[in-house]
Order: sequence, then structure tokens, then C-alpha cells
Amino acid sequence: MYWRDIFVTLVVLGSLPYCFRRPFAGLVVFSWLAYMRAQDLCWGFARYQRFSYFVAIAMFSGIFLFERKRLFVPDLRNQLLLILTAIVTVSAFTTRYEVGPLIINYYSEFVKTIAVALITTALVDSKDRLRILVWTIALSLGFSGVKCGLWGIAKGGG
Repeated sequence: MYWRDIFVTLVVLGSLPYCFRRPFAGLVVFSWLAYMRAQDLCWGFARYQRFSYFVAIAMFSGIFLFERKRLFVPDLRNQLLLILTAIVTVSAFTTRYEVGPLIINYYSEFVKTIAVALITTALVDSKDRLRILVWTIALSLGFSGVKCGLWGIAKGGG
């Protein structure tokens, strides 16, 4: 068992109650996991955990219990996103090919992405929240860029 696995697991599991009580914090943790891919930096059991699902469940549960807002802002972009989801749903399950576990897996990932995108429009309702979310994404991508850049330098570019 590796310390990195324990650390990432404790950070994610420790944040779940906060993500449940404050859904915007869940969105920030979800974005951190999505963009930085902290579980991919692990070598043991945490590498194959679906931490983003746990955070998404806590976040969505908290939205339904504590947030008294709409689930998404009903504007043209979100309506088009829902239409796209309906088209993908119909095409995924009316195909002439067998609907196997691979299609179900990719479809569930697609629906999760659309759901988080719609929830983001409801939860990011101020400049401060937008700034926090953008900084989270920027720092996550920046960490990955620096890590990969240093790796490339250390390996001689190959």
C-alpha cells in the first residue's frame, strides 16, 4: 500500500461531507479530480477508484437537500444540451448492434458530463464562484503541465 493512495483517498473521502453540505465545494472537488486526475498519480488501490462518482453523488444529493435553486439555468445553450442528450440516448439504445457494457459505460460517462455541465450553470452564480472554479481548473492543468514538462526534460524529450 502506498502513501500517495492513502493521501488521495483521505482527501477525497474527507471532502465528501463538505461536498454534500455545500454543493459548490463538490463542483470544485469534482473539477479538481476531472482536470488534475489525482487518482492517476497513485500506484495502488486508489488508481482504479471512481472518486468522481462519489463526489458527484454527494454533490447531487446536497443539491436536492440543501440548494433551493433550479437544477440548471433554462437558456438556449442548456436546452440544446438537453436535446443533444435526448438524441444520443435514442441513438444509443435503438442501434441495430448489441447494447453491451461498453456502450453503457460510455453512455453513463456522457450523461454524467452533461449533468455536471448543467449543474455548473446553476451553482456558478457569482463572479467569486466563477473565479474559484477557473482557478481550480487552471491550477489542475498547470500542475499536469509542469509535471509532464519536467518528465520530458528528465527523459531527454523522448
